[in-house]
Amino acid sequence: MKRGVKLAILALALALLALGALAARHMGEARQVSETEGSYALGVPADELAALSWTDKDGKDWRFERQADVWVNAQDAAFPVDQSTLDALAGRIEALTAMRELSGAAEAADYGLAEPSFTVTATDADGNDTVYAQGDATPFADGYYVQVSGRDAIYTVASSLASAFDKTLSELAAMEGLPEVENVTRITVGEALDATLGEDGAWRDAQAGEALDGEAVAALVDGVKALAFSSLVATSPTDEELTAYGLADAATRVTLYDGDEEALTLLLGAEDDDGNRYAQLPGSGRVYTIYGGDVEDLLAASPQTLWSRDAVAQPLATLAEATFTWNGGEATMTRTPVQAATPDEAEETDGEEAEAADDATYALSGAPLDAEAASDLWERATSLQGTERVQEAAKGECVLAIAWTAEDGSTGVAAFYPRDVDSYLMPVSQENAMLVPADDVDRLARALRMLAQD
Repeated sequence: MKRGVKLAILALALALLALGALAARHMGEARQVSETEGSYALGVPADELAALSWTDKDGKDWRFERQADVWVNAQDAAFPVDQSTLDALAGRIEALTAMRELSGAAEAADYGLAEPSFTVTATDADGNDTVYAQGDATPFADGYYVQVSGRDAIYTVASSLASAFDKTLSELAAMEGLPEVENVTRITVGEALDATLGEDGAWRDAQAGEALDGEAVAALVDGVKALAFSSLVATSPTDEELTAYGLADAATRVTLYDGDEEALTLLLGAEDDDGNRYAQLPGSGRVYTIYGGDVEDLLAASPQTLWSRDAVAQPLATLAEATFTWNGGEATMTRTPVQAATPDEAEETDGEEAEAADDATYALSGAPLDAEAASDLWERATSLQGTERVQEAAKGECVLAIAWTAEDGSTGVAAFYPRDVDSYLMPVSQENAMLVPADDVDRLARALRMLAQD
């Protein structure tokens, strides 16, 4: 090849290299992004907002519109919108401020904005939409990239819009509360329990008249009063959904009564996957959950679990008289309250005399009985406790019977019949009885015989 040709080829190659370098330099300049720090207001004033719409992480679309200063669910007018939650979200949009602006040739895809992880649309009163798209977190984890419709730049904001709008149904809807109840005279739990409070202050099974554990029933009542919904599940459930929640015919109806009036009624349904119970107020279209542990004892309650173990549930302080009958003997203990001193008389007595003025005198079959002896005798009677509840009828002759009358006129009877060497049987209703330790009954009978002989 001639030397001239070689020189021409070399010159062409150098020209091409120069053009390539120049083109590369221009491409780099074209892709250069300008980043400026500052404070950039991106929001729409809350008082100008007419609607907010977004899609949550579960793919559900939400749209809330403000009508006459009241937020409503555009997809469900009956939805009980929590106004404070929507006002807070409107405030979040209004306060949206960026700390950096990326201008120039910023590519949306480089910041996760080609397919945004979250998008929210703010609509003003004139119907103009401002769309906020959130992309990736910044490399230094100091915020998130955001793009705003109508602006060419990309911004970084300090906190996540997606997190701000990640609201549960319970947070978006106004939760109902259970009615407050003060006085309760009856509690029913489905068909399993119907307990009534008598004038004597004792709880009884309304069906059999059997005495119930007063403290246990009172605890159930207090538990119902303290119940609260933990989460909202549905606002307009279908009949099929109600059946799935166990809130159709299978619901357990819990009711507290004040006299003859229903003061609080709650429907309890099936368990969810976490062991909580679906619940609903009668006539409400909303379905909630209640923590399973809060209603566990309530749903297990029945006369079989709440039976009273007290053979004699009568305090000495309000006793009028008690008649004891045993094989070959009978004795009646009477209690007579000492009349309280008048204010003038109380001033004339010292502390000991004033204390004695509130005491009572006792007699056994007409003979004076020492107060300490009376207290000991009645303590033996009231300490008799059932050990087991059985469905058996009494057989044989009564070993010991105690019949008492309280100051308010209420009465009670406890009768003990032979059963085996360890227990006596005490009937508590037509169908049920309880077993009481024979040794405890025999000790009371011996104490009675000794007092009667004296």
